Amino acid sequence: MTTKQFKYKFKRHREIPNYIRDYILSMSPYRITSILSLSLKDINDFMNGKILWEREENCFRRVKEIAKNYKPNFLYSNLKKDTM
Repeated sequence: MTTKQFKYKFKRHREIPNYIRDYILSMSPYRITSILSLSLKDINDFMNGKILWEREENCFRRVKEIAKNYKPNFLYSNLKKDTM
């Protein structure tokens, strides 16, 4: 992951404003009713978009790897030359 400035660094659950609590609870796929059941690390990572950044970075690395190892199909490359 590239170095980024994190906006959210909650150290206690009570620091989390109500509107952010409501947002986090509404986004939870597990129907969590209390913010206390989530770790502060998970809350901060979610609010800072860490999961999304990691997915994008992993996807970019995979695409780069595929492009580096790409070899065109022999038949397709000959067909294209013959038809031009």
